Amino acid sequence: MAMRISIVPVIGTGASSQDPRRPKYFVGGLPTAVAWGGTDYGFEPSMIIAADLDAANLAFLVAQPDAFVVPESLDATLTSGQVAGVQSYLEAINLPANWVTVDFTWRKVLRIVIGTFRFMARFAVVFAQATGSTVAVFSGGVTLSRTYSSLGSNVQNALVATADELLLDRTGVTGSTTLRLLLVNIGQQMGTQPQSVGTMLV
Repeated sequence: MAMRISIVPVIGTGASSQDPRRPKYFVGGLPTAVAWGGTDYGFEPSMIIAADLDAANLAFLVAQPDAFVVPESLDATLTSGQVAGVQSYLEAINLPANWVTVDFTWRKVLRIVIGTFRFMARFAVVFAQATGSTVAVFSGGVTLSRTYSSLGSNVQNALVATADELLLDRTGVTGSTTLRLLLVNIGQQMGTQPQSVGTMLV
């Protein structure tokens, strides 16, 4: 068995204790139940997970087309094929990945990705506390090309409050900054330090 990091869809609406938000496959889906720790991508339907997987669970998870499993060797650099796979998967869940190249190790990629997940997870809490409701930023036709000024004021306010709480530099953000550029900048700032998923430090 080995600790592995994966990204999987979220199932459950979270509207009640009978239907909590939870990572697909990790709650009743794997061949053998495992303990896991994870971080939501805000209110978006994705979660990054760390879990100790045996061979059967690993093989099962790798075979799922909507799951992405990170290789065990985090200090290896990505191949061109792996870059393409990472970019395709992350872009599909609205996490910008055009910065990923063969110059990156898996550890560096993960620090940026986990940092972005952590920012969005905190944004979800800040937004809920301020408004008493939840919002998926990437809903209603919103894509990574949407500009900051076109977002609702509640979303803008929560993004600013989250950035300030996490001591991020937002001086370069203007109304014309796209969500793509905004999230890349956030990930790069967060990724300068080791990041954790559950009990796994990357």
